[in-house]
Amino acid sequence: MNINQYEKRVFSQNGEDGVIEHIFNNIGLTNKIFVEFGFHMDQNNSRNLIENNGFTGLFIDSNIPKNYSNKTVNNIHYHEDWITKNNINQIISKYYKGNIDFLSIDVDGIDLYLLDTINVVNPRVICIEYCASIGNELSVTVKYRDNFNRHKEHPSGFYCNGSLQANINVMKKKGYKFVGSVQGLNAFFVRNDCNLNNLKELTCVEGWQPHYGRTYTKAKRWNGEFKKVSIEEQYEWIKDLEWINVDEFGNILY
Repeated sequence: MNINQYEKRVFSQNGEDGVIEHIFNNIGLTNKIFVEFGFHMDQNNSRNLIENNGFTGLFIDSNIPKNYSNKTVNNIHYHEDWITKNNINQIISKYYKGNIDFLSIDVDGIDLYLLDTINVVNPRVICIEYCASIGNELSVTVKYRDNFNRHKEHPSGFYCNGSLQANINVMKKKGYKFVGSVQGLNAFFVRNDCNLNNLKELTCVEGWQPHYGRTYTKAKRWNGEFKKVSIEEQYEWIKDLEWINVDEFGNILY
């Protein structure tokens, strides 16, 4: 069944909360541990799991309010740091190792590199932000930089993350199935040893969506125009930037 009919926003940016609940209703819960990096205190993908499903876990971000930074509050760890490929495993392993129920990645840039690097935890469900603006055919990601900033890379801010097909390829390598996406922004994956029940593994074409905010919402764009940006124009803006190929086996070809 299409996971999008279960979209519900409690604390998430869009309808991710309902989709996450639906996924766990199908595969069940184990230790109720999450790790999320790139988050806002009031709006994130794990808060509903904490408040309504008894989760504990770890939030990581480079900008955390002082009264939470590098503290543990109500069994939730808040770690303040700038995340790179070189430190992500070290940071996570200070708090958790092995199986966890949920991982959420949203750093607006090198997300796929971080996902590919993580090996200290083995999440059952992963949510990761992808770049819908590059389309549903290419398997590519941005060029890696420790200090990646999508608005400095291109003033549109659309050059970020990896394409959905690139995410699917990397996740297949790591042992996951793609089960859907929300708002052309976040993709969801379930570990192969989980029984999908009413969930369905999807191809990129089946699960890809245009980026909702860019495609259907009027806003002031980098060229000064106040408008919606068609799928075709989004692609034209970023197609000639430095994209790194990801092969069918999930190898990022630096």
